[in-house]
Amino acid sequence: GAQIVLAQYILGVRPVEPGYRKFVISPQPSGIKSAKITFPTVKGTVGCGYEDTDAAFTVTVDVPDGTVAELRMPYGSATYVLAAGKHTVVQKK
Repeated sequence: GAQIVLAQYILGVRPVEPGYRKFVISPQPSGIKSAKITFPTVKGTVGCGYEDTDAAFTVTVDVPDGTVAELRMPYGSATYVLAAGKHTVVQKK
C-alpha cells in the first residue's frame, strides 16, 4: 500500500540483510518537501524522515539495536554509516 511506496521509493528504505540487520536509506524527494515513516522489523522499529528546504536537506533516522543503517544523501555523494540510536544529518545546499 501507500506505506510501502513511501518507505521504498520516497524515503528509499530497503533491507540489505535479512531482518533489517543492515539497511539502506536513500531518500528521493522528487519535489516532496517532507516525509516521515516508522515501521516494525524483527530487530525493532525503524524510523526515517526528511525535510527539504531551500537551505538544507535534513534527515532523521532511528536505527534499532543490533542493526546498522547506511544513509545516502540525495544531493552529492555523501554516505553515512549509522549505528543503533537516533541520528540527524543535515546537508547544506
